[in-house]
Amino acid sequence: MDNKIISRTIQATFFIAAFLFPFLELRSSPQVVWGFAIGALVSAFNLFLLSFLTQNILFSAPFSKPNGRGKAFVYAILKFPLFLGVIALLLYKLHLAPYAFMAGFSLPLAIIVLKVVGHVLSQKTTDGEINDGSRTGIIRTA
Repeated sequence: MDNKIISRTIQATFFIAAFLFPFLELRSSPQVVWGFAIGALVSAFNLFLLSFLTQNILFSAPFSKPNGRGKAFVYAILKFPLFLGVIALLLYKLHLAPYAFMAGFSLPLAIIVLKVVGHVLSQKTTDGEINDGSRTGIIRTA
């Protein structure tokens, strides 16, 4: 796996959500369609923000000082209640379907899981056998 998995996951999330939007529009109610679309957008933004927090804030020069790491910790702690409030406000005010929102919100997680499983299964050893991941450290066998 490379360092671009987060950006490619966000791009794939937008592509899949945009691809499914017209099909959901034809078959479902507006609450389901917009619930799925907004759930995917919020989750992609959440993933981008987590990536930003870990890459740019925690490892950048101003935050490498001891009190700077405290700021990054406060930003990370404040992110979760703010996102929870935004999600509750979206579900309450826009009357979105909760299960559709949940499906859209879990779309990036499903994309990452499928990418990692595909990457592990596609690795071959020199003998032509499927690698179980134990040599790469991805999967440890007991």
